[in-house]
Amino acid sequence: MAIYGHLNITKKTITWPRTNNLAKCQTRYRVIAQSQGKNYTDQLDAFKTDDAVTTYNTIKIKLTPKKCTGRIGYLQFALPSNEPDYAEVIEYDRAGKPNGWIHFQKRK
Repeated sequence: MAIYGHLNITKKTITWPRTNNLAKCQTRYRVIAQSQGKNYTDQLDAFKTDDAVTTYNTIKIKLTPKKCTGRIGYLQFALPSNEPDYAEVIEYDRAGKPNGWIHFQKRK
């Protein structure tokens, strides 16, 4: 699993810093799936909610392979409707198998 810190996402690229004074990782991506619902693919039970209000907008992207992306092939972002500054993220290997669950909270 990568250490992301601060993600920067544009219409065509995604960038994150790396450890040990390595240059940041920047790669292109393409959106491969989008959905909306009460739950999302590969969601951990601990993050599931019975809240009648919360829905998730989910976007899965495929990363263009580069040395800096390592084994990471895809990222899936689940954005809850009632928390605009929060994202649940699943990291997938290049074969599409989930191998990391993380979350981001926007600084205020």
